[in-house]
Amino acid sequence: MNLEKLKRKVFLKIAYRLLSSLPLLASRRRGGIDLKNFPHQKEYETCLVIGNGPSLTKSIPEILHRAKTADVVTVNHFSEDSLFGEIKPTKHVLLDSYFWADDAAQELIGKREKFYTSLRKVNWPLKLYIPSYADQKYVCKKVTNAKISLVFFGGCPVTHIPLKIPTSLTVNLYETSNIIPPVCNVLIYGVYIAVLSGYKEIEIYGADLSFHLDVEVDQASNDLLVSYSHYYGKTEMVRWFKNPQRTQPFTMHELMSLTADTYYAHKSIYLMAKNRNIKIYNKSFFSIIDVYPRT
Repeated sequence: MNLEKLKRKVFLKIAYRLLSSLPLLASRRRGGIDLKNFPHQKEYETCLVIGNGPSLTKSIPEILHRAKTADVVTVNHFSEDSLFGEIKPTKHVLLDSYFWADDAAQELIGKREKFYTSLRKVNWPLKLYIPSYADQKYVCKKVTNAKISLVFFGGCPVTHIPLKIPTSLTVNLYETSNIIPPVCNVLIYGVYIAVLSGYKEIEIYGADLSFHLDVEVDQASNDLLVSYSHYYGKTEMVRWFKNPQRTQPFTMHELMSLTADTYYAHKSIYLMAKNRNIKIYNKSFFSIIDVYPRT
């Protein structure tokens, strides 16, 4: 490595440290725990990370079989499905702010109420991972099941990293858990937490990650429309908003930037796992994540 490249690499590291210092301190003041040093619950050496993509339907028989000898991480509204009680995940992850925003759109409030109601049936130990910027008082009020432990994690999410920056730098940052992946897709955090938990093997299911293929642009208004496709259903084409109040619509360039952040994060997490000698396999029936090996 020549001197100029070395200087650039050192400069980038210093820049990220400086940029992250205030958000990191804020997250710690809010009680955000350090994901790297947190005693993650682990019973087996294999972990299944379950996304909510439409292809998950075809994986159910295999998941039911594999969950007998593996820990399970689930995300978002999977808790409302009967399969949740059958596989009994040890970890569940939330990321979207409508799960706690007091001024969220009415339909999102109804949606999250179903989620919190679903947690009442949990009769096994479960850790619920939530970013520390959430309304912690609200979440604590809604989650009263003694079987569920709330884990409010801290760290500074890094977004919009130029693609020409080597992922080796991002891997080193993610390893600290002071700098954490972008908050743009909950599956990222399902895999990230599984890696930091120290499993020897991670299997991913339902990771279609094809949200950017389910969009249209209204040819009269230029509104960006999306059909939300999940394991538990699909919506009609609706306008896509980026905040829980549904007042800030997405634009196409913002969607493409979000998509780039998502795939860049998965690549970084895969390399992070590789450095730790952790094997990750994408066992989804359909997925357009190209970084995790298939089986």
